[in-house]
Amino acid sequence: MTQYQRTAAIFRTVFVSVKNRSMLGLFFICLLWKFKVYKSKFFGGMHTQTTILIAKPKTGDYAEYDSNARLIRIDREVITGEDGKTINPEAPIKGRMRFIFDALLHEMIHMYCVEALEVEKEIELYHGLTFQDECNRIAGILGLEIYEGYDEYEWFPLNIRPESFYMGASLEFSDKENKLVRQKPPPGSMIARLIKGTEKGDDDKI
Repeated sequence: MTQYQRTAAIFRTVFVSVKNRSMLGLFFICLLWKFKVYKSKFFGGMHTQTTILIAKPKTGDYAEYDSNARLIRIDREVITGEDGKTINPEAPIKGRMRFIFDALLHEMIHMYCVEALEVEKEIELYHGLTFQDECNRIAGILGLEIYEGYDEYEWFPLNIRPESFYMGASLEFSDKENKLVRQKPPPGSMIARLIKGTEKGDDDKI
């Protein structure tokens, strides 16, 4: 079965099994599109059998990359806001999509490390040095700065975005929780300008 056949089968399953079909369907289509865009933009157009499934991640997180099943799972309750702790369901859909897209990007970095860079060491499969190097590389492409001493790669890039980027959608990474904001980046740095909302072209950074 090809990747596209798997995707079509999963797509049909999602539409049959969920209650809020229209919204989840929209998110799912956008995720498939972003998956293709990100492969080209960040990962050299890599060939992969991995596809996306809207389902409860086995790890209990809101998203995960499963290297054995070749799946990226994204929690349906996070997309809808039903989990009550990650996404504000009343926020603009654009901001909610930005949050989900960043979660997808994080899992795609894991995918790239395993499938393209062939990382095998268990510690590297999570947030080891190879993963961190890829985060640094992608931050540069996005025009984001990782401040000195940053070690929270398990949340990249969600915790280096300014809160305003998600348009009120993120309940987990607020100014109060965001370690980057608490560190007060140097005045005039790109992150400082983003936090103040003076940087234009946000959609180029997703």
